[in-house]
This record gives sequence, C-alpha cells and structure tokens, in this order.
Amino acid sequence: MSFVNCVSIRVKPGCDQALEDAFQDLAASTRRELGCITYQLHRSIHDPSLYFVYERYVDESAFRHHQATDHFTRVVKGIVPSLVEGREITQFLAVY
Repeated sequence: MSFVNCVSIRVKPGCDQALEDAFQDLAASTRRELGCITYQLHRSIHDPSLYFVYERYVDESAFRHHQATDHFTRVVKGIVPSLVEGREITQFLAVY
C-alpha cells in the first residue's frame, strides 16, 4: 500500500520564487529515490502565496528514507523555514 504525504505551504510575501527554486532541486533529487513514485509542487491559481506538495512513495519506509536524505535536510529543514509563514502536513495510505 503506497504512502502519500501532502503538504500545504503558505509562503511569505516575496519568497515565492525562492521557494520554487528550492523545490526544483529537491524534486529532481527526490524523484531519483528508489521508493519515490511521484513528487510534485503545485501553486494555487486563486492564491499565489499558497503551494501544495504531493508526494507518493511505495511505502512509509521509502518516505522515511526520503526524510533522511541530504537534499531533504538541506531544503526542507535548511531553506524552507525562512520562506514560509506556515505549513500543514497530512499523510495517507492509498486505498486503490
């Protein structure tokens, strides 16, 4: 059963391009991980300060591996906190 991680991000004013740049590198590295099925950053068409990250992995252990990678640590723990006002994380197991 695949593991899905969904993250809603509210970016600080003027930080949208920096966030997109950081995620471009993160997404490229994450997509090369063995257990990654998909990794996508989305931007709201109604609120340009709102982003959504959709991540899908073969299982939860693949997601945990992702969280231990250098690219995750560098971007998600190092760069992103200074760019966002807040974020909400929701996790799911795929049913079908």
